[in-house]
Amino acid sequence: MKPVIRGWTNYYSCVVSKRVFNQADTTLFSQLKAWAEHRHPNKSS
Repeated sequence: MKPVIRGWTNYYSCVVSKRVFNQADTTLFSQLKAWAEHRHPNKSS
C-alpha cells in the first residue's frame, strides 16, 4: 500500500504546490496593493 500512496503523492505534489503558491501570490499582491494605495493616496490605483 505504501508504494501506491507514495506514487499518488508524487504525482499530485505539483498540483498542490501550484495551488498554495497561487494563493500566496494573490495574498501578497493584495497586501502590497493595499500598502501602495495607503502610502500614495493621491495616485490612481
